[in-house]
Amino acid sequence: MAGDLFIMNITDEEQNVIIQAGGRIVKEIYHADRKEKQYYDLLEARLKPSILIQDRTNLPPHAYITISKNDYKPNVAMLNNFLAKVSRPLGVVTNQKTLAQWNSQVPDRTQYLEQALQQINVTLEYYQYGGKKLLDAPYAASFRRVDE
Repeated sequence: MAGDLFIMNITDEEQNVIIQAGGRIVKEIYHADRKEKQYYDLLEARLKPSILIQDRTNLPPHAYITISKNDYKPNVAMLNNFLAKVSRPLGVVTNQKTLAQWNSQVPDRTQYLEQALQQINVTLEYYQYGGKKLLDAPYAASFRRVDE
């Protein structure tokens, strides 16, 4: 599994916004066996805009929120504000052509997301919850650990 969109950290409030918009929390932490600093350093290096090839090897622990066309509710007031924090670093996420303009100046990301959902399900990838690495976040204590 790989994300199409990226956010390093998600808060309770942001998670509630995305759930109200139809997002589904995947209750698994992937790459749970990669908790050492070197994996987070590698992630930071791959977030640079100059990295244009997808390389998901050795990523640190992360989780996903999925959004499908059937579940999407675009009229959530704070959704556009949340989506403004979301990016597509190609060194980390999929090279999904449907979302190619995400990092450009898109005036209404909710509408752009809705258009993308006509063709694909969109997966949001995150590495921290409430400012803590996922493996340290009480929120994710019940998530299944998936080693890589």
